[in-house]
Amino acid sequence: MIRIAAALFFWLIFFSPANPALAQRSAADSAAVTKIPPQDSLTSPETQEIPLAGALNDQELRSYRSDFFPLDFTQRGRLAVNTYKGMLPGLYQFEFAGKRLFDPVSGYWNEQWIPYYQIARTTYQFGDLHESYRPPAPVSPQPATRVFFSQDYTLGLSLVDINFLQRVSRKNYVQLSGSNFVGDGSEGADNSRFKINTYRGQFHWQLGEKWSADIFYWHMRHGFNLGPEEPASSSDKFKLIADIAWVKLAGRLSERDSLEIVPGYQAMQDRYTRGSDRQRENRSKLAHLDAAYFHKFSSAAAGIRLSSRWFTNEGKRFWFSRSESDGGARAFFHWQKSGFSFRAEGGAYAHSEAGSGGTASAALEAGLGKRLKIGAAAFSAPQAIPLLWRSFNHDSIPAYPGEHLIQRQGASLLLKINFTPSLWVQGEPFAFRTRDYPFVLQDSLRWEKRTVENRGVRVLAGWNLWRLQLQNDFTYNHHYKEAFAPQISNISVAKISFPMFKNALKLDGVFTWRYVGYFQIIRFNRLLSQYRLTEFETGPFYLSDFRIQAHFRGATVFFIWENLVSEDYFFIQDTFEYLRILRIGVDWTLFD
Repeated sequence: MIRIAAALFFWLIFFSPANPALAQRSAADSAAVTKIPPQDSLTSPETQEIPLAGALNDQELRSYRSDFFPLDFTQRGRLAVNTYKGMLPGLYQFEFAGKRLFDPVSGYWNEQWIPYYQIARTTYQFGDLHESYRPPAPVSPQPATRVFFSQDYTLGLSLVDINFLQRVSRKNYVQLSGSNFVGDGSEGADNSRFKINTYRGQFHWQLGEKWSADIFYWHMRHGFNLGPEEPASSSDKFKLIADIAWVKLAGRLSERDSLEIVPGYQAMQDRYTRGSDRQRENRSKLAHLDAAYFHKFSSAAAGIRLSSRWFTNEGKRFWFSRSESDGGARAFFHWQKSGFSFRAEGGAYAHSEAGSGGTASAALEAGLGKRLKIGAAAFSAPQAIPLLWRSFNHDSIPAYPGEHLIQRQGASLLLKINFTPSLWVQGEPFAFRTRDYPFVLQDSLRWEKRTVENRGVRVLAGWNLWRLQLQNDFTYNHHYKEAFAPQISNISVAKISFPMFKNALKLDGVFTWRYVGYFQIIRFNRLLSQYRLTEFETGPFYLSDFRIQAHFRGATVFFIWENLVSEDYFFIQDTFEYLRILRIGVDWTLFD
């Protein structure tokens, strides 16, 4: 039996299928405050993802999915964003408690700010281009405190996150949390140091039997350094500060009708200093109002979503002040019955400067018995060019002259087979395209409009055998020389569990192996916060990790060895990760 298990594991690693979202999408593991499982239309009991205890942030977990490619500066504490299926940053978006996490100034969201340790449930479905996060709610009348601590002495990397939940009455509660994430980095001369501080608060107020209001406030401070692009005696320094407040008002108008209203405001500061010369010091402000109306039928639901934003950006040096607005309306329909489901949305988007365009998406899934599921999905949606590029005023780089919309398009198919309750395979061919995306060319200092395309296939597979779990996630990107993705990305995970002391202690050993194939080196324009491909190719890289997870009641103690083979790897030009490190820590939930 051992030989059979070993043979299948190596087949999964080198040839194969894959895993259904190795990113540990929810905080629903053993140390979570709430035990609500993730809602995923493709997740069933036999395809549960393998939890990776001790992950530092949500962006790190997504790097264990082969359809994402991390455009980060390694060491997990500096600016980070993921690309999805080879497309550009900003295509895949996030929502937290009704708040859309997106910055129209930069065109994407700094994913270091996604509060992973406050995520109780993640909702994502086949064909969607976003994930919705739900914060935890009290599961006990007693106060609950979740403490997460992780430390690595090689890089001086340390994370402390404390989340406190307290009921103030039978139905109302308050949540307060804060974190301190610091690291000295592996590069000398202070070139990779970072510090992130986040402070978050939520007050849940029940308004009678039908309505509730959730008030949120976040304050985030993020500073990080990069080695200088030009000869200099000191590193390039970046500092981001954000204040975000919003209210989610939700309730029922009748037994079949419900309404959700989300007003909010955010203010952000963005600084970039090259040596001692301040290159960028921008202040942006954004106010938004979103609303959604839902009506339920016997086996379907329909409604409309409305959104509007007003934003402005002011710069002290190379940016002139500019105010804009955008908004949209989308009607939606969702039908589900007897193993079949159909989702469709259609509407319009309008931008005050770039014009308007239509948006549409549809997804169909059908379960053919207990062993087979098929599906198809497609989307088309416009998006404005980041304001940062259009309000630029520099002697050598002109502002992007166009006022038009970027068009995002894609289609994918789904085939999932459950051979047995413990053995499954899932395939997803896809074709994605982003039209009319502007890039600034580093050599000639001019703009060029391009269309980025990618076709490929993602294959996932898993096998549960007694106390052993094997999962693999494989993606092939055909247009890897034009897309933001490697030609092949393969991630294999093996987990073995040992219940001890009559299940009072559960010990897990988890081994991960990542193969990152050939890809075009990615360049980051620090002044404009833009990623672009270079003509140089690199790879492949072989990365492996091993972790021990010990679960005891409300606590998880972890030991993580990263980069076991000491691979010198990088994704962004001029940044490297070349150390084997050991992280230790604890994730502990206390009920007072």
